Amino acid sequence: MKTEQLEALVLDDLRQVNDIIRQHLNSDLLLVRQATECVLGANRLPLRAVVSLLTGRAFGFDVARHRALAAAIELINSALTLHHAVVDVTGDVEAHAPTLFGNAGGTLLGDLFYTGAFKLILKLDDLRVMRVLSDAISVTAEGEVMHHMACRDAGLTTARYLDVVRTRTAKLFEAAARSAAIIAGVTPDVEKALMLYGMHLGTASQLLAELGDFAPETAPDATQPLSLSLPVVHAMRSGTAATAQRIHEALLHDRRDDGPLITEAVMTSGALEYARACAGDELQRARAAISGLADCEFTEALRRLPL
Repeated sequence: MKTEQLEALVLDDLRQVNDIIRQHLNSDLLLVRQATECVLGANRLPLRAVVSLLTGRAFGFDVARHRALAAAIELINSALTLHHAVVDVTGDVEAHAPTLFGNAGGTLLGDLFYTGAFKLILKLDDLRVMRVLSDAISVTAEGEVMHHMACRDAGLTTARYLDVVRTRTAKLFEAAARSAAIIAGVTPDVEKALMLYGMHLGTASQLLAELGDFAPETAPDATQPLSLSLPVVHAMRSGTAATAQRIHEALLHDRRDDGPLITEAVMTSGALEYARACAGDELQRARAAISGLADCEFTEALRRLPL
């Protein structure tokens, strides 16, 4: 499915979600308004919010509650991104907020986004949804710690790294699908299917994003912060001990001069092919999880969601 086709299904919902976010972050402070528009104006599809909206549309859409849920999820994701970017700046617009507003500003803005999300979650007035989302926030924060520790683990394996991805990134996708399913009043079997869908989709989304880090125009060089990713871990485990040690030390100390070395190791070790195969497997698992659900244009969109 092309992005344009997907947007046609949820465009009005997404506009309303953005309006809800603006209303809940309405402030006389210029910094808050700038940060809000920075996030809402990012040139990206808010996948987690889209998953919740499509799930609601497919199984029983409560206009006010599903849109509020999507807004809360987007605020949670933005808060996590802002906090993460304070210690590990990446290339997306949200992650540049600390650069634009300072580390303290990025941290405080992330806290503000959290409070906006919590207000919306309370208005949903559903204890199960509250538990799912609070658990997702807790697990995702734990995933950030796991990722921080993984960067310092010279013996990190691809299996352990995938566990980090599922905890740090996929959990919020899972919560987005499950919370929307709960509000729609689906059966336990359908709820479980959508949970699995979210987990595998979120994992695939992260792995595909990491592949983008090694496109010719974005591959690590001597000017960019070094990032841990599945291709890098695979290159460490499949290369020589000396290469693995040098990559580990480069990540540990952010030795950007070793960026070209990491790129070469990834390109010559089959790491990109391995990561692409892992992402494809996760995407197939996501689609398989909801293959038995009733067909409609919204479940079909979930199956063909462009990543």
